[in-house]
Amino acid sequence: MKKIKNSLSEIMTVAGVLLLLLYSSDPIIRGDASRYLHGSLIDPPMYSLIISIIQSLFDTLNSVIIFQTFLVALGVIYFTRIVSRIFDINYIIKIIISFFLLIPILKFYNYLLTEPISYAFSLLLFGSVINLIYNFNNRNLFWSTGFVIALLLLRNQFIILYPVIFLLYLGIFILNKSKKTLVMLIISFLSIFIIHNSLISLNKYIKQNTL
Repeated sequence: MKKIKNSLSEIMTVAGVLLLLLYSSDPIIRGDASRYLHGSLIDPPMYSLIISIIQSLFDTLNSVIIFQTFLVALGVIYFTRIVSRIFDINYIIKIIISFFLLIPILKFYNYLLTEPISYAFSLLLFGSVINLIYNFNNRNLFWSTGFVIALLLLRNQFIILYPVIFLLYLGIFILNKSKKTLVMLIISFLSIFIIHNSLISLNKYIKQNTL
């Protein structure tokens, strides 16, 4: 019974996503969607790549909508689990948090735009950062680094993450003063910068030579 209570939030999140997809998994193509469908030099490459890979596997844009909606569910589940474990909240509060986190996607879950994927990775990043602050180790730093890179490769607006991460890492270093912590944080920050900029440059090079 206790296990069911603890998993009730996850069950309801998945059920909510399934209801949304049963209602409609047809993609809504508006505005900038054509840029992601055909690739663009002005956009980071990740969303176009996701669309390309999923379309090549399933030959339908509906599968992109299903993927990004379930990714949001994963983000909600991950975030609520982290918050529940660290702050010791009960299952009712956990369900309420999940409910409010799912509400925003009602407006954009089936749009062929970066918003659903960005929202999902933002939740994953917030969860991993909370985990990192309260339990600093290589694994949590690795996941935080990965989610930052993912967001940077989704939308140009996420460039704001550079000063945010710098300040976050500075705070973590102040809380965990040691040479090992400093080295790990520097490696993480440099990895974010090098991987992000290398992949952006590679994408531009490929696009310019295939046009």
